[in-house]
Amino acid sequence: MNCVKDIRLLQLLVVSLFLAFGAGCILRQPTPFPVAPMSFEATTEGGWRTAYDTDGDSKVDYVEIASPVGRVVELGFGLADDGSITEAILRDPGAENRCRRVLIILDSIPFHLVKEAYDSGRFRHFFPPSRVIAPFPVMTDLCLNEFFGTSPATGVETEYYDGERLRDGWFGYAESDNSKWLSKVDVYVPFSQHNHVYLDAANWFDHELGLIEEALAEGDCGETIGYSVSTSALGVSFGRDGHVAGLVTLDRFCQALMHRFRGDIEITMVSDHGHNLRESRRISLREAAANFGYEVGKSLDGIGDVVIPEFGLVSCAVAYSKSPARFARDMAAVEGVELVAFRRADGGVGVVDRVGEAIVMARVSGDSSVPHPSASLKDGAPGGDGALAFQYDVLRGDPLRLGGVFEQLRSDGAVDADGFVSDADLRKALADGYYTDALYRLYRAFNGLTIHTPQVLVSLEDGYYSGSPFMSQFLSEKAIHGNLNENNSFAFVMSTQAPLPATMRMDELMAELNRLRIVQSSEDADRGLTRGPGNGVPVK
Repeated sequence: MNCVKDIRLLQLLVVSLFLAFGAGCILRQPTPFPVAPMSFEATTEGGWRTAYDTDGDSKVDYVEIASPVGRVVELGFGLADDGSITEAILRDPGAENRCRRVLIILDSIPFHLVKEAYDSGRFRHFFPPSRVIAPFPVMTDLCLNEFFGTSPATGVETEYYDGERLRDGWFGYAESDNSKWLSKVDVYVPFSQHNHVYLDAANWFDHELGLIEEALAEGDCGETIGYSVSTSALGVSFGRDGHVAGLVTLDRFCQALMHRFRGDIEITMVSDHGHNLRESRRISLREAAANFGYEVGKSLDGIGDVVIPEFGLVSCAVAYSKSPARFARDMAAVEGVELVAFRRADGGVGVVDRVGEAIVMARVSGDSSVPHPSASLKDGAPGGDGALAFQYDVLRGDPLRLGGVFEQLRSDGAVDADGFVSDADLRKALADGYYTDALYRLYRAFNGLTIHTPQVLVSLEDGYYSGSPFMSQFLSEKAIHGNLNENNSFAFVMSTQAPLPATMRMDELMAELNRLRIVQSSEDADRGLTRGPGNGVPVK
């Protein structure tokens, strides 16, 4: 009875938060940019010239000139009566003398939608987008902690088992307890207001962009990092159409920034992960576990006890158990479950689906001169700076769908006598697999990604989600993230300053941005380069 009372009190609290945080908030608007150009014509060099009326007087006053490859390389201002440009600004690639730099982090935008938008002619101030492989479970805090080098997160989500009890997720989320990465961000809507964002996504997206523009305009020359959660809300509420509309708004926003700052700005955008863009229905692993005879609760005492957090609406789930192998095999039989991974006593990762089971082992060659592929693994197993290799030992079936890949690697001589394949060879072979970069991501999930690491990780099929039954009453589920497959796993990155490698892991991306001097490194900070206006620009 006390449990029911606690749930009702929590529901009343959450409803009051929905109402209170939405009241009295004045939402900002970014500077608008024309919906369509006044004219569009080819240039003699093989590119094109796009002319806009930015002040609404029905006269052209701004021009973007693109090269033959389609990227904008020149901006024109102050057009004369004959249409000639009175002030031309060249956009040389790789320039390091721009006054302003902005990194915009966008929640839940999948790579393939950005590529479609780019190929259709949008985002033409940018170099082509690149793929970024998110960690598993595909969750924002895990992704962005990896990106900023602030791993491990406390838990997979803010509701987690700390070894003694199940921690409350609502208050932890409102206080951003799981988000070490947030200390690196200058502009964001406080997490305590995210509930309202999800109820009015489009207006709040404009508000977030307005906050970023305001910070750029008010600050001196330097670097500003902004984060938008509204892009996730657009996908959850409206699916593909929500994301597409958001990308159109974002494209015009970037054009408006280029126009407002007269080209003296570099813009880089990155998302944390993808979205599967499928309407989904909820399943309860707590109910399934109880039906199998497990004691589902808030602590682990007996061998049959299990703790299963249910917080966000995501296509993954975690479980804490004293019998992870048995529990994982049982969960693999549940409708909507695609794959289950569990921590083995020997340090490996067990992987099961309904018809198969395999073991993933990692090995580090400590005396190798090859650098570790992920700096963030240095503080966690397997550790060290040596070359990383993986073994995929199939006991039955082929749960990760890698049989054909390993046959090819063996024929290529890439598998050693002990059955290990170097991480470098394996990541190339798995870059386009259904479970993208699966061995690395599964091993990392149990080694250094979180502090309170669950013994069992569940990846659901597209079309299913797990999480809070209360939250599911308020939100639609037209786009979900969390699972291991490719629909969730590919985030994107692109910059106006320089092209990036075609595919990177999330924990490699910041080093690449530093190398190309797109984002300032710690060495830049030591030399006195400036950051933006400070953490947490107010939203009211």
